[in-house]
Amino acid sequence: MIYFLHGDNDYLISRRVKELRQAFAREHSPDAITTIDGTEVAPADLTSQLTALSLFDPYRLVVVSAVTAQAGNWTMLETNLAHIPEQTTVILTDIKALSKVHNLTITRTMKELRRLGATIEKFDLAKSSYQLRPWLEAELKRHRLSVERGVADKLLELTAGEENQQARLELELDKLSLLGGELTVQLVEQYVQPSPQTNAFAILEAGLAGDQARVAQLLDRLIMAGEDSNRFLGLLASQALALAGVLTGAKVKLSPYQLNQTRQLAERLGDRQLSRRLGEVVEKLAQLDGKVKLSAPDEAWLYIRSALSDIK
Repeated sequence: MIYFLHGDNDYLISRRVKELRQAFAREHSPDAITTIDGTEVAPADLTSQLTALSLFDPYRLVVVSAVTAQAGNWTMLETNLAHIPEQTTVILTDIKALSKVHNLTITRTMKELRRLGATIEKFDLAKSSYQLRPWLEAELKRHRLSVERGVADKLLELTAGEENQQARLELELDKLSLLGGELTVQLVEQYVQPSPQTNAFAILEAGLAGDQARVAQLLDRLIMAGEDSNRFLGLLASQALALAGVLTGAKVKLSPYQLNQTRQLAERLGDRQLSRRLGEVVEKLAQLDGKVKLSAPDEAWLYIRSALSDIK
């Protein structure tokens, strides 16, 4: 049996590999599992590992990670997949960030995988909360968590902006499942640290709304958590520019939660006032960039606090 797991969601690929490894170990033996790093193995060595017969156990599982990281390995598979012993199960994984193979789905090796009846599974990153919600609700049930209304929304809100939000959510669910009892929105807020992007947007939103107390509270929390002032300034600037894009009708990368908050803010302040305040923030942040880089952390945070607390 051959599995080919590919896509840009490394977390889900890793989880699927883990499931297959555990199933094989239960039926046969964990000692019959071989793991190969596709970034390091040479084509000839990979061939011998895939086609070898074991003297100790007729059944083997060979897991090859990042099989497309070297184009030579991928090309070699075309002529060798058919020679893999029937008792050997092979899991091939593609890590998109490391791949050296172009037009993967139309390569000869992919055609050979299909001809041999391999199980080909694609795992993509969820691009929005709408795609994530069904998965998150299923994971809450899998963790046997009893939740009050609004918990899923809060989890999606706090983890918005993460490069792989599913991986972050799974990490948080593992942690929250240890608490016991019903999972409430208050507990989620207490134990789940907002993503850096979520923090930056919340502070920007409070500054634009003129809520100086909220700005101070959120900045204090960031400083206590040891956030780097330069990194935060970069996030703040990117969120401000994305927000400006929303107001001009451009396509920008904001979560549905952030887009909704932007619309509410625009309704409250009016598009004209929001645009003017946002322009003021962008100008101040541009002026701050050099100062923050040359300042000690305490002084840098004072500059940022001043810029966000004095929006007319």
